[in-house]
This record gives sequence, C-alpha cells and structure tokens, in this order.
Amino acid sequence: MCLANGYTQAELKALSERERNVPQASVSFPELNQHALLEKARQFELQSKNQLDDALSPLLNTGRHNPNESAKGVMVFVSLSMPDTSLQQLLMQSADLQVPLIVRGVLPTGFTGTVKRMNKLINNKDKPINSGFAINPQWFTQFGITQVPAFVAIKPGKCQAKQSCSPDDFDVIYGNVSLYDALALLSQHGSVPDIAANTLNVKTRAEGQR
Repeated sequence: MCLANGYTQAELKALSERERNVPQASVSFPELNQHALLEKARQFELQSKNQLDDALSPLLNTGRHNPNESAKGVMVFVSLSMPDTSLQQLLMQSADLQVPLIVRGVLPTGFTGTVKRMNKLINNKDKPINSGFAINPQWFTQFGITQVPAFVAIKPGKCQAKQSCSPDDFDVIYGNVSLYDALALLSQHGSVPDIAANTLNVKTRAEGQR
C-alpha cells in the first residue's frame, strides 16, 4: 500500500528500525579538579572578608564587628543608598568624634557590590577616611529606625543586646543635619544630654591636648 507521503508501510518500518539503531552520544564533561575549585572558593571568601574588614568601622572595636554587641554611646544610622556627599561628610564627622555609622544590610547588588561601595566612600580621592560602617539590622529594629539619617544617644547600661529597648532609654533625632548639630540638639533637649555632650566634647578635648 502506498501512503500519501510517498513511503510504503515496509519502507516506514525500515526507517523506524534505522532510527532506533542510531547510536546515542554519551554526555561527557571535562574532568574537574575539585581541590583547585575549593581552593579558589576559599581564597575568594578570604579576600571578600578582608575587604569587608577594611570597610567596617574601626570605631567599633578592632577587627570584625560582633553583630550581637550591645549598642552604646552615640550612633548614626544611615543607608548606603544615600548620596555620596552626605555619607562622606558623615564619615569624616564620625572619624572626628569617634562615632560609628550603622547600616541595615547589604545592597541589592549583593555582598561584593556593598563592599565596593563602602570602600569607594572611605577611599574617596585617594585620601582614606579613618571611619567605616557597621552592618547591624538588629540595632535598626531595637531603636525602631525607619528613616535615615538618624542620630541616637543611648543611656549607659541600657539597650543591651537581644533585649527590648524602652523609648526612655535613648534619644533619637532625624534629618539631614551634621553630626555636630545633631549632638548639640541632643545635648540641649534630650533625656540623656550628657552622652551627646561628652561625645561632642571629644573634638574639643583632642584639640586642647595638641
């Protein structure tokens, strides 16, 4: 019997047999050196950690910042999405007054992009700023920070790690002001004026010792 496509039943059967007998190519992959891959991954992780250490604040102990550390003194809450000029001014002021800058977490670009942005801000124009950032989302939650910049002064011994923090235990002001102006306002109108005043006097005491 002749089919419409021009092949007889016998010819179609023969073609089918030939199709089934076509050898299947096996899938092969180049042999991977797992040890070399693990070593490269380890080196990348170490490099990334070293870069992060360089970008973290030297004002929060030396070495890596402990995310479970209790907040104390004066802190400035910022975001890496803020304009460069604003962040660099706050970085210079934080170095001057020994006050750390706190960010909530990493940027949408990921860990590498976050470190790159931190280092760019700190090393602007080949003149490094002796300050940095601390990554601590817990502090944002503890003090109810929902907008930045925010300037916080904390009562001594209060707001311990992983504990709730009463609004009576700290002062906070928001706004695009300098750290100096924020401390002046906190020292004049806050419930813990001594903390802000003492921090503001760091520069005065340092200049007096020269």
